[in-house]
Amino acid sequence: MSHLDDETLALLALGEDVADAPQRQHLATCATCAAALAELRTTASLGRSALAVGDLSVPGPRVWAGIEQELGFRASTTMTATPHLAPRRRPRRIVVAAVLAVAAAAVVAVAGVRLLAPAAPKVVASASLAGFPAWPGASGQATVTSSQDGRILDLRLDARSAPAQYREVWLISADQKRLISLGVLRGASGEFAVPQGVDLERYDIVDVSSEPRDGNPKHSGDSIVRGALQVDS
Repeated sequence: MSHLDDETLALLALGEDVADAPQRQHLATCATCAAALAELRTTASLGRSALAVGDLSVPGPRVWAGIEQELGFRASTTMTATPHLAPRRRPRRIVVAAVLAVAAAAVVAVAGVRLLAPAAPKVVASASLAGFPAWPGASGQATVTSSQDGRILDLRLDARSAPAQYREVWLISADQKRLISLGVLRGASGEFAVPQGVDLERYDIVDVSSEPRDGNPKHSGDSIVRGALQVDS
């Protein structure tokens, strides 16, 4: 059979399975077609790897239309459909340019997904919380994570409950003279927003207190557990 046309070689270089059995047999025995395919695969690989994320842009409809017209695609098909193979051969420079364009589009798609996906929250501090003598067996764990939405303190507490009281979570300064209430802990675990601007190296003590329902916003002095945050630098 005759050599494979440039359109088929280009699609094979891009990973499309468009060759039939006779074409695959020809490709396995024809040094000319094998060399051409290897060249186009190298071109596609370079097109994917040479583009920096900051340089990416999405090709417009007119660009795609020009590529489809040059490669002989039907207007109603997509790049993954079986192409209409025109009898004439395209100039090699046009086929190479088309391969590069499609490779670049693949990079745009992958990079776009990565850029749009939110970054996973990062752990920035943690503490093991030990029980006070009045609360034998009490323990807990605190973890602070940071994301684009801010910092969250995740607190887990293992302690008995006290009737007619509630538990409050605090950040306390290293000199134990200043306190910031993060909120009420309902149940054995909870998440609390760390106010913007709070320096966790200064307010590095996590405290959970048992509070009477007396309307007094101050710390009762009855701490259940407490521990010092280890801040990741």
